[in-house]
Amino acid sequence: MMLLFFISQYFFLQSPLFNYRELEIEGANRVKESLIESHLGLQGTDSFLSLSPNDLEQNLSDLHRLKAATVTLDFPGRVQVQVAERRPAFFAAFRGEKQAWYSVDSEGIILEEVPTPAEGHKFFLSHTVREGQKVRPKDLEVVRFFQDQLKGELKKRVRVVNISQTRQLALKVVLGKNPVWVRLGRPEKLEYKLFLLNELLRQLDSEKDDIRSIDLRYSAPVVTKRG
Repeated sequence: MMLLFFISQYFFLQSPLFNYRELEIEGANRVKESLIESHLGLQGTDSFLSLSPNDLEQNLSDLHRLKAATVTLDFPGRVQVQVAERRPAFFAAFRGEKQAWYSVDSEGIILEEVPTPAEGHKFFLSHTVREGQKVRPKDLEVVRFFQDQLKGELKKRVRVVNISQTRQLALKVVLGKNPVWVRLGRPEKLEYKLFLLNELLRQLDSEKDDIRSIDLRYSAPVVTKRG
């Protein structure tokens, strides 16, 4: 009788009544729900009793655009998924032959390719930029500095920050109607250099000269005019 009970209990638990039947996803705005569902790997014939929230959360860990995911099981066949998406904090591109722009979150995770941004902080990096990769820690330090320090009129002027392989920095700024490259050199005394640049640009605005480049790597600014 005991054996018969266990056999009947086994087949009862394997009944379609206990199959996974329903999925609810919350918090997904930029990431498609169909992509989340495919990564979960759920099948309609899966026994709900065999599902593990930890395993399902692990299945979502390779979706780089998700910052966190929590899975809960609601008996008898409902799976609930709450996700937190990574949000764009700045934009980055590899300064190579083809400039494709990507959104990047505050932790340096490269999210997805986007059209050339009209607004926001933009950075040229010296290494290839691909979805799912992470910005180099040293470059991310520079990014965070400019996010904090570029303010007011100077922020409006700066179009892009270039970080070279040797961490030489340069800014493309708008002076009059023209773009002008400003060399800052190594990431040292940057607060002073930005203050100096802001004052210098105001002065050059009033002089209305045709400026080709500005170099702040030396003890005194070097301003090169066209012609």
